[in-house]
Amino acid sequence: MGNLFAVSLVVLFLLLGCTASPPVPGSDKDEHGCIGSAGYTWCAELNKCIRPWEESCTAAPVIAGGDIDEHGCIVSAGYKWCKEKQVCLRSWEETCTSADREAAARKLCAGENTAEVSVCGQYIKVVSSMPGAGSTFYADNGSEIRCPVVSPDYMSEECRLLLFGSNCIEKTICSESGLRILTEDFAPFNYRGEDGSITGESTDVVREILSRNDETARIELMDWSFAYDISLSSPNTMLYSVAKTPERESLYSWVGPIGTYEKVFYAKAQSGFEITSLEQAKNAGTICVVKDSARHQLLTEGGIENLLIAQTDSECARSLALGGALMWLGSSDGYVRAVHEAGISPDTFVPAYVAETTDLYLAFNKEVPSETVQKWSTALAAMKTDGAYKKIVSKYEPTATAGSVVITRLDGCKNVAGPGIDTICEIFHPLRIGSDAAVYYSIARVTLAPGQKVAAHAMLNPEVVYVINGQGTLSIDGKIYQISRDFAVQIPASATQSLVNTGSTPLMYLAINSPPWEASRQVER
Repeated sequence: MGNLFAVSLVVLFLLLGCTASPPVPGSDKDEHGCIGSAGYTWCAELNKCIRPWEESCTAAPVIAGGDIDEHGCIVSAGYKWCKEKQVCLRSWEETCTSADREAAARKLCAGENTAEVSVCGQYIKVVSSMPGAGSTFYADNGSEIRCPVVSPDYMSEECRLLLFGSNCIEKTICSESGLRILTEDFAPFNYRGEDGSITGESTDVVREILSRNDETARIELMDWSFAYDISLSSPNTMLYSVAKTPERESLYSWVGPIGTYEKVFYAKAQSGFEITSLEQAKNAGTICVVKDSARHQLLTEGGIENLLIAQTDSECARSLALGGALMWLGSSDGYVRAVHEAGISPDTFVPAYVAETTDLYLAFNKEVPSETVQKWSTALAAMKTDGAYKKIVSKYEPTATAGSVVITRLDGCKNVAGPGIDTICEIFHPLRIGSDAAVYYSIARVTLAPGQKVAAHAMLNPEVVYVINGQGTLSIDGKIYQISRDFAVQIPASATQSLVNTGSTPLMYLAINSPPWEASRQVER
């Protein structure tokens, strides 16, 4: 009996010794400090320990207005501070671009071969319409980065970043209109300038309208007959500086007028020949005229068949000078350029009869949408109201003329590019001083800084250099001449010439060319 009691005590002792002690509260914390025994788990969204039955593990919504930054912009509503405009804005509603930058970008819309202009951050982006030319980025500090169309592997780091790495939202200022715009060489309304670009009174009007319509377009210059045929046969085409004749009126949709000129019969100065009516022209001998021009139509409608048909007015000028025609029906405004291109002095011919005065228009192919035509008409009307049209016209008027007297001022002369220099001030040029001034030469004032050099080149005509101030070394076909104030040197045609300023002060001289200077008459050596 005693033994049985002892065994029972031993068994009871063993059972009590094998039972775990209850956990002490707080002794089962995890790596975040959450006490599992108390029901806590870690909530990453709230960044704290929670008990699921007491609190959901979901981040509390941000109350709009409760996250205002130092500028007062509500970040939760998508607003950010725009330094340029000094306002809070949302990028998908408005770009952070200053008004000055947008105004500067808009001016670039009128550039030749421009497909699109946009702003992005501190840059203005201009996309060229020329194949492979790519884009040019203009920064606020005046620098520019050219990014041609090449594989990203061959791009500069700057171009890769600007084209693919920028996160700013581009704001398009202007883009291609879709119109094909054509014109002819018909100065001063449309012609190719010294730098090769298409310019002129009507061209400036067209570019201004494009800019106002937030559009760009490439302008093509070609012989009149080709441009005329294309404009009639190709939809979405516009031809400008067109006379609205009865024969053409139903062929186009018209906007204008954008200019005015006189149709003039010209004869040799010493011939004494003149007429007083179109009827007399029927028996006046051969008359040269440009094919399919309004002047050509005027003659054919008047039953005049004694015609010599040419592609350009300069061809007619040469025919008249050589005796191939008795008269040439040209234009008062285009006369000087035509004889200049023909290599003929303006005083070789005189007006024999003014046939009529003609207005010039923009002529849209009939398939161009009426909304587009109306948009151009509205923009032109606005230009005539706000003075922009008058400003363009006055730009191409002579500085001051009185018969054959021409007055100009050096502070208003036009700077043109030169071989290795950019300080050439054009004083006289027959294409810009009025058709009634018989000037067959050009004068330009050139200024070279100390050490600056005119690169080697040749003129296809003789050139006279007259030194106003300073000193330099002039090389002509390898022979060196020291020149200084009041020196005058005639340089033979086609001679290789170069000039360097060897003094400590600017070298200023006059460059006189006859025939008048023209890029095609200058050959780099």
